Amino acid sequence: LDKCGLPGANPRLVLFDLNPNCLHKAGHRLRRFRPIAKEADILKPIEGLGARFRSVGINYVLHCLPGDLTDKRKVFEHAAAWVEPGGVIFGSTLLGREVPLSWAARCQMRWLNSKGYFCNKHDSLSMLKASLAAVLEDPHVEVQGCAALFSGRARH
Repeated sequence: LDKCGLPGANPRLVLFDLNPNCLHKAGHRLRRFRPIAKEADILKPIEGLGARFRSVGINYVLHCLPGDLTDKRKVFEHAAAWVEPGGVIFGSTLLGREVPLSWAARCQMRWLNSKGYFCNKHDSLSMLKASLAAVLEDPHVEVQGCAALFSGRARH
């Protein structure tokens, strides 16, 4: 976000995280946009945001959440509730199955899952596509290594 172009002179930017330290750091770095930082659990419905958004980004979050991608589908459902008609939900995650994993990636992912930082050893490309298709119109997934970049439009 620090290096991308945001629309207009005063874009509405809301940052979510369960970790207040992450929110503080990101909020400070993006302070020129005057972001609103909200401590929240994306696996639960989100309240009190006011107007709907044109887009919602969910970048490198899913692989850190508990459960598999069937459970994590709630994230797309909760985000879709806050996107205006025709709005886009986009993001990225690291998958543990059905994608190419180098030896180094397998070792790193195994370690991160064992420590509880990641919960993606059962997250597969087909599960991601199915979860997106259940919630979004025109879902698209592009794989680069074990990273999946996704997007789709909210149904309204």
